[in-house]
Amino acid sequence: MGTLKNIIYRNKLKSLRHYRMVQWAYNFLNRKNLSHLPELYRKLGLKRSHLSTLQFEDLKHIQLEVSNIEDGNLVNHPTFSNLSKEHQDEVKRWKEQGYVHLKNFFSKDEINLMEYKTENLWNSNKGEWRFGDRRVLSAFEDVETWNFFHQKEFYSVVSMLLGQEAILVNNISFLRGDAQPVHSDSFYMSTYPIGKLIGSWTALEDIHEDAGPLCYIPGSHKLPYVTNNTINNCGNFWKTGANGDEDYILKVKEIITENKLTPKYHLAQKGDLLLWHANLLHGGSKINDSNKTRKSMVGHFAGKNSICYHENSQRPAFRYSKPNN
Repeated sequence: MGTLKNIIYRNKLKSLRHYRMVQWAYNFLNRKNLSHLPELYRKLGLKRSHLSTLQFEDLKHIQLEVSNIEDGNLVNHPTFSNLSKEHQDEVKRWKEQGYVHLKNFFSKDEINLMEYKTENLWNSNKGEWRFGDRRVLSAFEDVETWNFFHQKEFYSVVSMLLGQEAILVNNISFLRGDAQPVHSDSFYMSTYPIGKLIGSWTALEDIHEDAGPLCYIPGSHKLPYVTNNTINNCGNFWKTGANGDEDYILKVKEIITENKLTPKYHLAQKGDLLLWHANLLHGGSKINDSNKTRKSMVGHFAGKNSICYHENSQRPAFRYSKPNN
Protein backbone atom coordinates (compact mmCIF):
# COMPACT_ATOMS: atom_id res chain seq x y z
CA MET A 1 0.00 0.00 0.00
CA GLY A 2 2.74 2.43 0.97
CA THR A 3 4.64 1.59 -2.22
CA LEU A 4 1.63 2.34 -4.42
CA LYS A 5 1.01 5.60 -2.58
CA ASN A 6 4.61 6.67 -3.08
CA ILE A 7 4.38 5.82 -6.78
CA ILE A 8 1.18 7.78 -7.29
CA TYR A 9 1.59 10.73 -4.97
CA ARG A 10 5.21 11.24 -4.02
CA ASN A 11 7.65 10.57 -6.84
CA LYS A 12 8.22 11.38 -10.49
CA LEU A 13 5.26 9.24 -11.59
CA LYS A 14 2.77 11.36 -9.66
CA SER A 15 1.10 12.34 -12.95
CA LEU A 16 -0.46 8.87 -12.84
CA ARG A 17 -2.86 10.09 -10.18
CA HIS A 18 -4.74 12.09 -12.83
CA TYR A 19 -5.91 8.90 -14.54
CA ARG A 20 -9.35 7.94 -13.27
CA MET A 21 -8.63 4.21 -13.41
CA VAL A 22 -5.54 4.71 -11.23
CA GLN A 23 -7.68 6.65 -8.76
CA TRP A 24 -10.23 3.81 -8.79
CA ALA A 25 -7.50 1.23 -8.10
CA TYR A 26 -6.11 3.34 -5.27
CA ASN A 27 -9.58 3.71 -3.76
CA PHE A 28 -10.16 -0.03 -4.10
CA LEU A 29 -7.01 -0.76 -2.11
CA ASN A 30 -8.24 1.69 0.55
CA ARG A 31 -11.88 0.59 0.36
CA LYS A 32 -12.21 0.03 4.10
CA ASN A 33 -11.75 3.80 4.54
CA LEU A 34 -14.61 4.39 2.08
CA SER A 35 -17.02 1.76 3.40
CA HIS A 36 -19.31 4.47 4.82
CA LEU A 37 -20.05 5.93 1.39
CA PRO A 38 -22.48 3.44 -0.27
CA GLU A 39 -25.17 4.11 2.33
CA LEU A 40 -24.63 7.87 2.10
CA TYR A 41 -24.80 7.73 -1.68
CA ARG A 42 -28.04 5.78 -1.49
CA LYS A 43 -29.65 8.21 0.96
CA LEU A 44 -28.65 11.22 -1.12
CA GLY A 45 -29.68 9.70 -4.43
CA LEU A 46 -26.19 9.52 -5.92
CA LYS A 47 -26.00 6.61 -8.35
CA ARG A 48 -22.31 5.87 -8.86
CA SER A 49 -19.58 3.66 -7.46
CA HIS A 50 -18.09 4.92 -4.21
CA LEU A 51 -14.67 3.98 -5.62
CA SER A 52 -15.03 6.38 -8.56
CA THR A 53 -13.66 9.90 -8.74
CA LEU A 54 -16.02 12.61 -7.51
CA GLN A 55 -16.38 16.36 -8.03
CA PHE A 56 -19.07 19.02 -7.84
CA GLU A 57 -20.05 18.43 -11.48
CA ASP A 58 -21.10 14.89 -10.49
CA LEU A 59 -23.33 16.24 -7.75
CA LYS A 60 -24.83 19.46 -9.07
CA HIS A 61 -27.94 17.80 -10.45
CA ILE A 62 -28.92 16.91 -6.88
CA GLN A 63 -26.90 19.60 -5.10
CA LEU A 64 -28.86 21.75 -2.69
CA GLU A 65 -27.03 24.35 -0.64
CA VAL A 66 -27.74 23.63 3.00
CA SER A 67 -26.71 26.44 5.31
CA ASN A 68 -25.00 25.73 8.59
CA ILE A 69 -27.30 26.00 11.58
CA GLU A 70 -29.01 29.38 11.87
CA ASP A 71 -28.11 31.84 14.62
CA GLY A 72 -31.57 31.60 16.13
CA ASN A 73 -31.16 27.86 16.63
CA LEU A 74 -27.66 28.26 18.02
CA VAL A 75 -28.80 30.12 21.11
CA ASN A 76 -31.34 27.38 21.84
CA HIS A 77 -28.81 24.58 21.41
CA PRO A 78 -27.84 22.76 24.65
CA THR A 79 -24.13 23.27 23.94
CA PHE A 80 -24.59 27.04 23.66
CA SER A 81 -25.82 27.36 27.25
CA ASN A 82 -22.68 25.63 28.52
CA LEU A 83 -20.39 28.25 27.01
CA SER A 84 -19.06 31.31 28.81
CA LYS A 85 -20.71 34.66 28.06
CA GLU A 86 -17.65 35.71 26.04
CA HIS A 87 -17.76 32.57 23.94
CA GLN A 88 -21.53 32.82 23.48
CA ASP A 89 -21.15 36.34 22.09
CA GLU A 90 -18.52 35.10 19.66
CA VAL A 91 -20.65 32.15 18.50
CA LYS A 92 -23.53 34.53 17.78
CA ARG A 93 -21.34 36.14 15.11
CA TRP A 94 -20.72 32.83 13.33
CA LYS A 95 -23.23 33.32 10.52
CA GLU A 96 -22.07 36.86 9.76
CA GLN A 97 -18.29 36.51 10.02
CA GLY A 98 -17.78 32.83 9.16
CA TYR A 99 -15.49 32.08 12.09
CA VAL A 100 -15.38 32.13 15.88
CA HIS A 101 -12.34 32.89 18.02
CA LEU A 102 -12.77 31.21 21.40
CA LYS A 103 -10.06 32.62 23.62
CA ASN A 104 -8.43 30.47 26.29
CA PHE A 105 -10.69 27.58 25.32
CA PHE A 106 -8.37 24.77 26.39
CA SER A 107 -6.80 24.19 29.80
CA LYS A 108 -3.04 24.46 30.31
CA ASP A 109 -2.83 20.71 30.89
CA GLU A 110 -4.61 19.94 27.62
CA ILE A 111 -2.40 22.28 25.61
CA ASN A 112 0.81 21.22 27.32
CA LEU A 113 0.02 17.59 26.54
CA MET A 114 -0.54 18.37 22.85
CA GLU A 115 2.61 20.47 22.71
CA TYR A 116 4.54 17.56 24.23
CA LYS A 117 2.99 15.07 21.81
CA THR A 118 3.70 17.19 18.77
CA GLU A 119 7.25 17.95 19.92
CA ASN A 120 7.83 14.21 19.95
CA LEU A 121 6.39 13.94 16.44
CA TRP A 122 8.61 16.70 15.10
CA ASN A 123 11.66 15.08 16.69
CA SER A 124 10.89 11.58 15.38
CA ASN A 125 10.89 9.96 11.97
CA LYS A 126 7.54 8.28 12.49
CA GLY A 127 4.39 8.79 10.50
CA GLU A 128 3.53 10.73 7.40
CA TRP A 129 5.48 13.95 6.91
CA ARG A 130 4.50 16.53 4.33
CA PHE A 131 6.00 19.92 3.51
CA GLY A 132 8.73 19.76 6.13
CA ASP A 133 7.26 21.04 9.36
CA ARG A 134 3.77 19.68 8.74
CA ARG A 135 2.77 16.42 10.37
CA VAL A 136 -0.41 14.81 9.02
CA LEU A 137 -2.99 12.41 10.52
CA SER A 138 -1.38 11.97 13.95
CA ALA A 139 -4.85 11.82 15.55
CA PHE A 140 -5.40 8.47 13.86
CA GLU A 141 -2.13 7.06 15.17
CA ASP A 142 -2.15 8.37 18.74
CA VAL A 143 -5.18 8.01 21.01
CA GLU A 144 -4.36 11.04 23.18
CA THR A 145 -4.32 13.25 20.09
CA TRP A 146 -7.61 11.66 18.99
CA ASN A 147 -9.06 12.40 22.42
CA PHE A 148 -7.99 16.02 22.17
CA PHE A 149 -10.09 16.51 19.05
CA HIS A 150 -12.99 14.71 20.70
CA GLN A 151 -12.77 16.58 23.98
CA LYS A 152 -16.41 17.06 25.00
CA GLU A 153 -16.64 20.87 24.84
CA PHE A 154 -14.57 21.11 21.64
CA TYR A 155 -16.44 18.37 19.81
CA SER A 156 -19.83 19.67 20.98
CA VAL A 157 -19.20 23.19 19.66
CA VAL A 158 -18.09 21.86 16.26
CA SER A 159 -21.15 19.59 16.02
CA MET A 160 -23.40 22.48 17.04
CA LEU A 161 -22.05 24.71 14.26
CA LEU A 162 -22.34 21.91 11.70
CA GLY A 163 -25.91 21.17 12.76
CA GLN A 164 -25.11 17.45 12.94
CA GLU A 165 -22.62 15.08 14.53
CA ALA A 166 -19.07 15.90 13.49
CA ILE A 167 -16.54 13.44 12.04
CA LEU A 168 -12.82 14.25 12.24
CA VAL A 169 -11.52 13.91 8.67
CA ASN A 170 -7.88 14.85 9.20
CA ASN A 171 -5.47 16.80 11.38
CA ILE A 172 -2.20 18.62 10.81
CA SER A 173 0.45 19.61 13.35
CA PHE A 174 2.54 22.68 12.56
CA LEU A 175 5.92 23.60 13.97
CA ARG A 176 6.28 26.79 11.95
CA GLY A 177 4.18 28.99 9.73
CA ASP A 178 3.79 27.81 6.14
CA ALA A 179 2.89 31.02 4.26
CA GLN A 180 0.20 29.00 2.49
CA PRO A 181 -1.64 31.04 -0.16
CA VAL A 182 -5.11 32.24 0.78
CA HIS A 183 -7.71 29.60 -0.01
CA SER A 184 -10.94 28.08 1.26
CA ASP A 185 -11.15 24.49 2.46
CA SER A 186 -14.16 23.91 0.23
CA PHE A 187 -11.89 23.35 -2.80
CA TYR A 188 -9.68 20.83 -1.01
CA MET A 189 -12.11 19.29 1.50
CA SER A 190 -15.49 19.56 -0.16
CA THR A 191 -18.82 18.24 1.08
CA TYR A 192 -22.27 17.40 -0.18
CA PRO A 193 -24.37 19.17 0.92
CA ILE A 194 -21.92 22.05 0.59
CA GLY A 195 -20.73 23.93 3.65
CA LYS A 196 -20.82 20.93 5.96
CA LEU A 197 -17.19 21.18 6.96
CA ILE A 198 -15.47 23.17 9.69
CA GLY A 199 -11.78 23.86 10.16
CA SER A 200 -10.20 24.23 13.59
CA TRP A 201 -6.90 25.84 14.58
CA THR A 202 -5.49 25.60 18.10
CA ALA A 203 -2.54 27.66 19.31
CA LEU A 204 0.04 25.55 21.17
CA GLU A 205 2.02 28.70 22.03
CA ASP A 206 1.59 32.47 21.90
CA ILE A 207 1.85 33.44 18.23
CA HIS A 208 4.27 36.21 17.26
CA GLU A 209 3.48 38.56 14.40
CA ASP A 210 6.79 37.71 12.68
CA ALA A 211 6.13 33.94 12.75
CA GLY A 212 3.73 34.00 9.78
CA PRO A 213 0.44 33.99 11.70
CA LEU A 214 -2.75 32.59 10.24
CA CYS A 215 -4.83 35.13 8.34
CA TYR A 216 -8.46 35.05 7.26
CA ILE A 217 -11.01 37.27 5.56
CA PRO A 218 -14.16 37.85 7.66
CA GLY A 219 -17.39 37.27 5.79
CA SER A 220 -15.71 35.68 2.77
CA HIS A 221 -17.62 32.44 3.38
CA LYS A 222 -20.58 34.15 1.72
CA LEU A 223 -18.76 34.33 -1.63
CA PRO A 224 -19.71 31.83 -4.37
CA TYR A 225 -17.98 28.46 -4.08
CA VAL A 226 -15.13 27.90 -6.53
CA THR A 227 -15.26 24.46 -8.18
CA ASN A 228 -13.33 22.67 -10.90
CA ASN A 229 -15.89 23.93 -13.40
CA THR A 230 -15.18 27.53 -12.34
CA ILE A 231 -11.54 27.17 -13.38
CA ASN A 232 -12.07 24.74 -16.28
CA ASN A 233 -10.40 21.87 -14.44
CA CYS A 234 -13.00 19.09 -14.67
CA GLY A 235 -10.86 16.90 -16.91
CA ASN A 236 -12.27 14.35 -19.35
CA PHE A 237 -13.52 10.76 -19.42
CA TRP A 238 -10.04 9.34 -18.82
CA LYS A 239 -8.30 11.93 -16.68
CA THR A 240 -9.03 14.45 -13.94
CA GLY A 241 -7.92 18.07 -14.34
CA ALA A 242 -4.18 18.60 -13.99
CA ASN A 243 -3.81 22.28 -13.08
CA GLY A 244 -6.43 22.71 -10.39
CA ASP A 245 -4.25 23.92 -7.53
CA GLU A 246 -2.40 26.56 -9.54
CA ASP A 247 -5.49 27.88 -11.35
CA TYR A 248 -7.50 27.86 -8.13
CA ILE A 249 -5.00 30.09 -6.30
CA LEU A 250 -4.99 32.51 -9.25
CA LYS A 251 -8.80 32.60 -9.15
CA VAL A 252 -8.80 33.35 -5.42
CA LYS A 253 -6.34 36.22 -5.94
CA GLU A 254 -8.68 37.56 -8.62
CA ILE A 255 -11.67 37.34 -6.25
CA ILE A 256 -9.76 39.14 -3.48
CA THR A 257 -8.76 41.94 -5.86
CA GLU A 258 -12.22 42.33 -7.41
CA ASN A 259 -13.94 42.48 -4.03
CA LYS A 260 -11.21 44.56 -2.35
CA LEU A 261 -10.96 42.08 0.50
CA THR A 262 -8.64 42.64 3.45
CA PRO A 263 -7.30 39.84 5.66
CA LYS A 264 -7.29 39.80 9.44
CA TYR A 265 -4.25 38.38 11.25
CA HIS A 266 -4.72 35.82 14.01
CA LEU A 267 -2.28 36.66 16.82
CA ALA A 268 -3.58 33.93 19.06
CA GLN A 269 -2.55 33.12 22.60
CA LYS A 270 -1.70 29.64 23.81
CA GLY A 271 -4.94 27.69 24.31
CA ASP A 272 -7.05 29.77 21.89
CA LEU A 273 -9.34 27.95 19.45
CA LEU A 274 -10.34 29.28 16.03
CA LEU A 275 -13.16 27.62 14.08
CA TRP A 276 -13.99 28.58 10.50
CA HIS A 277 -16.58 27.86 7.83
CA ALA A 278 -15.67 25.59 4.90
CA ASN A 279 -15.75 28.51 2.44
CA LEU A 280 -13.91 31.11 4.55
CA LEU A 281 -10.80 32.41 2.80
CA HIS A 282 -7.72 31.93 4.97
CA GLY A 283 -4.02 31.15 4.70
CA GLY A 284 -0.58 31.70 6.19
CA SER A 285 0.91 35.19 6.22
CA LYS A 286 4.50 36.14 5.39
CA ILE A 287 7.16 34.76 7.73
CA ASN A 288 9.43 37.62 8.76
CA ASP A 289 11.58 35.62 11.18
CA SER A 290 12.27 32.00 10.21
CA ASN A 291 13.65 31.28 13.69
CA LYS A 292 10.26 31.80 15.28
CA THR A 293 7.90 28.86 15.60
CA ARG A 294 4.14 28.81 15.12
CA LYS A 295 3.22 25.67 17.02
CA SER A 296 -0.38 24.83 16.28
CA MET A 297 -2.82 22.01 15.62
CA VAL A 298 -5.33 22.00 12.77
CA GLY A 299 -8.33 19.72 12.36
CA HIS A 300 -11.05 19.41 9.74
CA PHE A 301 -14.49 18.06 10.65
CA ALA A 302 -17.25 17.04 8.26
CA GLY A 303 -20.88 16.37 9.05
CA LYS A 304 -21.50 12.67 9.65
CA ASN A 305 -24.41 12.68 7.20
CA SER A 306 -22.53 14.44 4.40
CA ILE A 307 -20.27 13.16 1.62
CA CYS A 308 -16.73 14.46 1.96
CA TYR A 309 -14.42 14.55 -1.06
CA HIS A 310 -11.49 16.49 -2.53
CA GLU A 311 -12.65 18.78 -5.34
CA ASN A 312 -9.09 19.53 -6.45
CA SER A 313 -8.06 15.88 -6.92
CA GLN A 314 -11.61 14.48 -7.38
CA ARG A 315 -10.97 11.80 -4.78
CA PRO A 316 -13.53 10.76 -2.14
CA ALA A 317 -12.17 11.50 1.33
CA PHE A 318 -11.11 8.59 3.48
CA ARG A 319 -12.70 8.14 6.88
CA TYR A 320 -10.29 6.88 9.54
CA SER A 321 -10.96 5.12 12.83
CA LYS A 322 -9.89 5.82 16.38
CA PRO A 323 -6.40 4.36 17.05
CA ASN A 324 -6.06 1.44 19.43
CA ASN A 325 -2.90 2.55 21.27
